[in-house]
Amino acid sequence: MAALADRTTRIKLFCTIHTMAFHPAVAAKMVATIDEISNGRVGVNLVAGSNPIDHGQMGIWRDLDHAELYDVATEWITVAKRLWTEPRVDFLGKHYQLLECMSNPKPLQQPNPPILCAATSDTGMRFTISHADASLVNGVDNADLKRNGLRAKQLAAEMNSTTRTVGLVMCVPGETDADARARIDGFNAGADVEALATRAWEFSQGAKEWGRDETLRRETLKNFPDGKTPAAITRNVVAGSVDSLVRQIAAIVEEGDFDWLGFYFPDYVADLGVFGREVLPRLVADGVGRAHTPRPTLQRSDDAVASEAR
Repeated sequence: MAALADRTTRIKLFCTIHTMAFHPAVAAKMVATIDEISNGRVGVNLVAGSNPIDHGQMGIWRDLDHAELYDVATEWITVAKRLWTEPRVDFLGKHYQLLECMSNPKPLQQPNPPILCAATSDTGMRFTISHADASLVNGVDNADLKRNGLRAKQLAAEMNSTTRTVGLVMCVPGETDADARARIDGFNAGADVEALATRAWEFSQGAKEWGRDETLRRETLKNFPDGKTPAAITRNVVAGSVDSLVRQIAAIVEEGDFDWLGFYFPDYVADLGVFGREVLPRLVADGVGRAHTPRPTLQRSDDAVASEAR
């Protein structure tokens, strides 16, 4: 992420941080450093969830229930935010203890860089509403994506608060709708079904219960968790010609009350080019999206930099 910060000039850089993998004081210093390098363009995607396969292989997995994971995340973000704004921090929590902890220099973005958090449970969304700037929302299909977007706003209203939402969606452009569908069929036909099923299993509760028992794992994979064949392209997708994409994207934004959409593409070079040159201008013209406005450069005096270096 620091390398990207040095080699780019205008894009926002959101680094995903697992609360179980990084101590908040270490992460706070790393984020502040990248914010300096990027001239104020870094953000954090905070992940409270934990995976016994990913984290277990490093010996850092802790068997916590869902509510406890967010207790950890609450202490984590409290510590990080204080370190980004206060000269010294004393903190005595259940999971973290700090004594006159210092983290300098502070991030350029004050009081803190923007924070996203992906959550679908009510507990996770409430944490996000209380401690983050926006909810990163996904869904099993477009209808579910829109429901989750609306639910985040509804929970915020119940908490007498507000939140912003970022919907995640796959974008598959084609010359025609049929071309886009043919691309999806081609990707799905070539999917590594065992790899996709294994990934889904590793992120299921079954992974926690069964650990590394290969016999149970292979038996489980015979019946894919949701009863469907794994596919390379999820059902949470917009696909088709430019006209179709504009209509589908507008519907998701409006019906899900999204503040932003985050797109990912089968071909990050060619598909992103089509989106940027043909789809985005149409959305902007229709009042759904907006064109890029360069961020003002944050200038710092040589004296300030020299003082911090000392």
